[in-house]
Amino acid sequence: MTQKILSPKSDFIFKLLFGDAGNADILADFLKNLLPFPKEEYSGLLFTDPHLKRLHRDDKLGILDIRVRTYSDFVINIEMQVLPLPELHKRILYYNAKMITEQLYKGWQFERIRNVINITICDFVMFPEIEEYHNYFFLCTPETKVLFSDTIRIDTLELPKVPQYEDGSDLWWWMSFLKAETEEDMELVAGKSPAINKAVGIVMKLSRSEEKRMLEEYREKQRMDMYSRLTGAFRDGVKQGARENSLETAGRALAMGLSREQA
Repeated sequence: MTQKILSPKSDFIFKLLFGDAGNADILADFLKNLLPFPKEEYSGLLFTDPHLKRLHRDDKLGILDIRVRTYSDFVINIEMQVLPLPELHKRILYYNAKMITEQLYKGWQFERIRNVINITICDFVMFPEIEEYHNYFFLCTPETKVLFSDTIRIDTLELPKVPQYEDGSDLWWWMSFLKAETEEDMELVAGKSPAINKAVGIVMKLSRSEEKRMLEEYREKQRMDMYSRLTGAFRDGVKQGARENSLETAGRALAMGLSREQA
């Protein structure tokens, strides 16, 4: 009988694996296989406060999943998205912009701004028109691909697109680890690197803990309830916005002397 395990994609397990300074070697190995930087860049990763600073009292509060600084002071945010949230693309842009602006203090020069990188791992398809499961984006012209700046980089990893069989990349093993649902799946990836082997051991140990399993089931229910509320509010907002636009159009038409029926 195949034994189910706690999912590495879940908020609780994901942050425990990749967001704990005691597991910096796990995150470093993952980043080495994803970003084109020298390995030395990930030596001594600094885990920082995930709360984005508010420049003004009315600014929107942002809380990142996992935020670290690298050897060259690159700022990296890593997050897992299991459910497709409304306006996810704009939220990613907002977080990247905040990670830039919060680097500037009074009197600082623009040249001190360090690169910001947002890595979003999602358990749904973000870009149906693209076949690859790993994509990255910069600011560039759509025609000539001339780069405006490499200060902002956005990486997306779409788990449903990961091929069933090994594609020759080390990143595939990490993606297969994140997709794992059973002990058999974990056995497939265990031993591929010391970091993956450590991550497998942590998940297996937690999965055998009844207390941790119950806690994760509770958190999963909370997350599903929150998603239902968010999507419901988004749908209501769209309907309300359409109604308000309709009323605004009618008002303009009446102001120009048209009848209500013509409007």
